[in-house]
Amino acid sequence: MGLIVRQDLFCILAFILTWDNDAASNSPTHFSSRRYSAFKMTTETKINRSTFLTISILIIFLCGLLTLMNLSEFFLIGILNKTDGYPFGGESPTPYYFRTARLYSTVNLIWGVISLTTLLIAIRTTIKGQRKKIFWVLGLTIMLILGQFFNGQIGL
Repeated sequence: MGLIVRQDLFCILAFILTWDNDAASNSPTHFSSRRYSAFKMTTETKINRSTFLTISILIIFLCGLLTLMNLSEFFLIGILNKTDGYPFGGESPTPYYFRTARLYSTVNLIWGVISLTTLLIAIRTTIKGQRKKIFWVLGLTIMLILGQFFNGQIGL
């Protein structure tokens, strides 16, 4: 309910600011079409091709790097059992997932699958040329990076 009221107030404000006295009439269709066009003008996103490709390449690079790092750690620890140099056992101030090698590899597998999914979404969005959706993928990538930072701070 609050969102609808705020959206209506925003549309009324946009209507008042874009009012044209020459085209003014008292018909309800004139107000509703002006209201719609004022709201539509403020919500449309127009980005050019170079900006779209720059954002897409940045997202694909970051997601690819995260996928490579997480899945390579899973492969080294979970499959090859190369645990030399890792402080497993919880003796030092390390995140919670350093308690055991299996927990560490599981956490890296989960983050690797999440980042791989984000990478595939970014590639699909780029290939299809969906310029508006690339901002959603950028937000998802930022949340992925922040999630990994926060996950690393648990248990310190």
